[in-house]
Amino acid sequence: MIRVLLGLLLAIAICPAVLAAQARACNIDAPGRTEQVVTAGDTVVILHDPFVVTCEDGAELRADSGELNRRLREIHLLGDVFFQDSAQTLTSDVATYNSGIGRLWATGDVVFVDRQEGSTLEGPELEYFRATDERPVSRVTAGQRPRLTIEPAEGGEEAEPLDLVADRVEIIDQNDLSAFGSVVITRTDLRATAGEARYNSLTEDLELREAAVIESEEYDLAGEVVQARLADGSIQHVHARTNAWLQGEDLRVTAPDLQLFFEADLLQRAIAVVPAGSDEDRAVALSRTFRMEGDSLDAIFTDQQIERVHAVGDAHGETIDTIQSPPLAAGDLAARDTPADSVAAAEPAARVPSSDWIRGDTITGFFALVEQETSPAPAAADLDRDTADTDESGEEDGEPRVELTRLLARGSAQSLYRMTPSERRDDPSAPKNLNFLVGDEIDLDLSDGELQVATVVGLRQGVYLEALTEPAPDGSDAEPLDPESAPATPDSEPTSPPTVEAR
Repeated sequence: MIRVLLGLLLAIAICPAVLAAQARACNIDAPGRTEQVVTAGDTVVILHDPFVVTCEDGAELRADSGELNRRLREIHLLGDVFFQDSAQTLTSDVATYNSGIGRLWATGDVVFVDRQEGSTLEGPELEYFRATDERPVSRVTAGQRPRLTIEPAEGGEEAEPLDLVADRVEIIDQNDLSAFGSVVITRTDLRATAGEARYNSLTEDLELREAAVIESEEYDLAGEVVQARLADGSIQHVHARTNAWLQGEDLRVTAPDLQLFFEADLLQRAIAVVPAGSDEDRAVALSRTFRMEGDSLDAIFTDQQIERVHAVGDAHGETIDTIQSPPLAAGDLAARDTPADSVAAAEPAARVPSSDWIRGDTITGFFALVEQETSPAPAAADLDRDTADTDESGEEDGEPRVELTRLLARGSAQSLYRMTPSERRDDPSAPKNLNFLVGDEIDLDLSDGELQVATVVGLRQGVYLEALTEPAPDGSDAEPLDPESAPATPDSEPTSPPTVEAR
C-alpha cells in the first residue's frame, strides 16, 4: 500500500504537466528502507535509500533519499537528484517540489537543460514555477552568477551558442530571457558586457543596457543601449543609442545614434545620426590621419575595411595625428577635437594652421589599402630584438594600411591644404605652402597625405601662399598669414602652384 500511494503522490508531485490527468502510470523502484509516519493527520513517506521513479511517458526521477508530505503535496529530495521528461532535465544536490503551488527549488551544482530550446542553465541555485491557470506562463530564476548557454534557433554546423553569465537570470515561458548584474555574453568571435540584458530565443533579438559594450576581432561597439538582431546565430543588425561609439582598426565613429549592418557576420555599413533634441550635436568619424563630422555619417566597408565615409549637414573634415596615441577609448574624443575654427581664435603668431581642412554641405572621404615601404634589413646587432620593427601606429613596417586618398565636398565648399614644396619633400622641417579654395564643389586627390590635384566646380575664390624661405627684408621674421582673411588673389604668382583644375 505504501508503494502504491508513494507512486501516485510522486506522479502528482514531480510531474506538473499531469495534474490535469492523474491517471498517469508511474512505477517506483525503492529497494531500500521506506518509512511512513502519520503526525496530526499528515502522512509523511520517507525513503532512506536511493530510489527511482519511472513513468510510462518516459519521465524519470532519481535521488539518494526523499521525503514526501501528502497534505502539503511536497517532496524533498537529497543527494544526486535527477529528473527528466521529454522537455527538460534537472540535476542538483538538493531539490524540493511543491505541486500545490507548482514550485521547484533546487540547490547545489544545479544543471537545468531545456531539451526543446537546447539551452543549459548551471549554477548554485534555481527556482522554477510551472504554468498554471492563475500563472499562464512558466518562470525560471537563478541567482549567484549562474551560467546560461543559448543555442541558436536554427543554423548549420557553424552556428555557435551564446554563453551568458550574470548575477541573476530569469527566463519567462522558455523564450524570454532577462539577465541582471555584470552581464557577460561570449562567443568565440565576440564578447559583450552590460548591466542588464534581454534575449528572445524565438526572434533572436538581444538588448543590452547600462554601459553596454560589444567587442570582436574587427571592431568594438558601445552605447548606453545596444540592440542586436541575429539570424541563425549570425549578427545582422546592431543599433546603439546614447554615447554610442564604434572602434575599428581603421576608423572610429561616435554619435548619439549608431546603426551597424552585417552580412555573413561581416560589417558592411555604419550609419551615425544626431536625433532631434539630442544633447550631442555632431556625428564624428576619426581615421588615423583625418577627422570628419556632420549631422549624419554613412560609412561603407568592404572586407571589413573602410571604403568611404559620407558626411551630411554642415560637414567638416580636417587632418589629425592619431598615430602616436593608443586606440581611442570612449572618453578620449573630446581631448582630441581640434576644429579648424580654433585656428582663427589663436594668437597671431600661431595662426598658421597645423592641419588641413575641408568644408561643405556634404563631404565624402574615399579610402584605399596602400602598400607601405619596407625598411632596410636590420643590422646584425639588432637581430636579437624580441619584437619586429613597427611604425608609430603599431603596425609592422611594410604592411598595407588604409589611407585617405580622395576628398569630395559639395555645396558651399571650402578647403585649406598645406603643401610641402616638391623640392623639399625629404625635409620634414620644411615650411609649407598654403592653398585655399572656395567653390560649389571641390575634389581633392591625395597621396601620402599630400594634395596632388584639386578640381573645383564653380570656383569663386582661390589663394595660394608660398612659405618664406628667407628672413624678411627688415631682418625680422614675418608674421604668419591667416588664410581665412587672405585676399582673393595673391600679390604675385606662385613659383610652383599645385595642380588646380577649375570647371
